[in-house]
Order: sequence, then structure tokens, then C-alpha cells
Amino acid sequence: MEQIGKTIGRRKYEALKALDLENITDETLIAFNLQFKNLTVGEGLKMIKDYEKKFTYASKEQAKKVADYFERINQPEKPKEKKILTKEVLWDLFSKKYFDQNGIKYSKEDESLENIKPLIYYFVGDYENFKRCSNLSRLSVPSFSKGLLLIGGYGTGKTSVMKAIQSSLAHSNVSFKTKSTNDIVTEYEGCTDQIQKDEFWRNLTNYTWNFDDMLTEREASNYGKVNIMKDVLEIRYDKKNKTYGTCNFNDNYPNDMDHGLMQFGEKYGSRVYDRLFSMFNIIEFKGKSYRK
Repeated sequence: MEQIGKTIGRRKYEALKALDLENITDETLIAFNLQFKNLTVGEGLKMIKDYEKKFTYASKEQAKKVADYFERINQPEKPKEKKILTKEVLWDLFSKKYFDQNGIKYSKEDESLENIKPLIYYFVGDYENFKRCSNLSRLSVPSFSKGLLLIGGYGTGKTSVMKAIQSSLAHSNVSFKTKSTNDIVTEYEGCTDQIQKDEFWRNLTNYTWNFDDMLTEREASNYGKVNIMKDVLEIRYDKKNKTYGTCNFNDNYPNDMDHGLMQFGEKYGSRVYDRLFSMFNIIEFKGKSYRK
């Protein structure tokens, strides 16, 4: 005979419960006797009650643990604590990253320092010094709500400087990602279905991006021609997502800011050109080419 009060398992409990012993019929009694030959109906009812008494409390306790867990994971993410980044700290980080990546120390000549100053002041949030930088173009009203557009001659260090700045800010709250516009076209042309294209557009039109070598990319071809960067810039403008970029002066008009920026209208259309000045703080990179 089953021991009265002995804890039964879940399967036996479910089998006893399914027989509805409190409202047992002759037909159910036959089934009960076949399954539980040495057990009386009273003993079966007690086993059910003992099981429920023991596990009801446990299930409530477990339910609370589960509820607490989901409450924790569904809490809105706390904003990252902003670390105080000073110009001295960022300069030291930048200098180290630049040397690691290029094998040379960043030049402390006046032209080079004037190139880097607006970037340092921009990323540490020093607006008063930022707006006074000599290489910051007055064609666009200085604002930290805008991104950055670095324009200059070939080899003046735009790409290498932004790469070192990106590495310096990798673990900060002002980090960004970089991709060359030529790589963007190649990536789009490699999309083989609509799902990949949707992911491509979602990625490029969100987050903070630095688009390197703007104006140099070819028109993309993927079952039709697409001016990728024109569309990316227009969507990012509409979403108010901060954008950084680098580009060169017009070959026919070296060191001419106006003609350099007019290339955007020629390449991406008048809408993008008109929005340049509300999208970007425009910084002119000056000096001789570092390329040998």
C-alpha cells in the first residue's frame, strides 16, 4: 500500500487529479482501481492535497523570482555615465593611437595643430574654443548638433586623423564608426536579396558614421543604378543623425572651398548641397601632402 502523506511526483499527481476523485463515478472508480490497486480513494485525495500544499508555496515563490527577473531585464537601460574627457586626455590618446597606426608621431607644426584643434575641442565639448578655431569654415554656423566635414588637399591627413580619433573615442559616449564610400558601394552591390538590402539601409542610415573619401565612389549597380551616398545623406538628414565625412578639394580648383563644396551638388544633387551647411561643421585641412 502507498504510504499515506508520502510526497508523490508530478506525473502521479496529474494522473490522480485527472480522475476527479472528489466526484468519482463507478466508471472512474474502475479506472482508479486499475491504476492504483493498493490505494484507497481517500488516500489518493490526501496525496493530491499534500502535493498541492507543498508545491503551491514553492510555485508562488518561483513565480515571484521569475517576475522579478523580467522586471529587471525590462527596465529601461540606464544612460552611460559620461566620463569627463579633457583636451589633454584626448590629445594624449590621439597621439598614442596616431603613432600606433602610422608609425610616426603626429606633427606639432602649426598647420597640423590647427587641423587637429577643432576636432579636439568638438569631441570634448569646448564650444568657446571650437568656434574660434582658424580652420573652422564660417560658411556654416558652428554647432555641436551638427557633424563634421573635413575637406582639404590630397594627403593632408584627413583619413588618418579621423581613424586615430575614432580609436581614441572607442569606449566613450561620443564614439562613431567609419566606412569608405567605395566600400559602401561594394557592400550594396553584394546584397543578394531584399532582406540584405533592408539591413544595409538600416545600418547606414542609423548610428553615428564617418564616411571616408566622399565624392570618390562610383554609382552602385544592383539590378539598377543607385546613387547610394545621395540617398544615405538625405535619409540621415531627415532622421537628424549626426554624420562625419572626409573629402578632397576639386582637382581643377585646389584649395578652393567654394568649388570643393559645389562637388556635392554635382555628385549628390542640389538638395544635399543645400543641406551641407546645416548638417556639418566644415573644417579645412591645410598643409602639404604627407604621402611620399
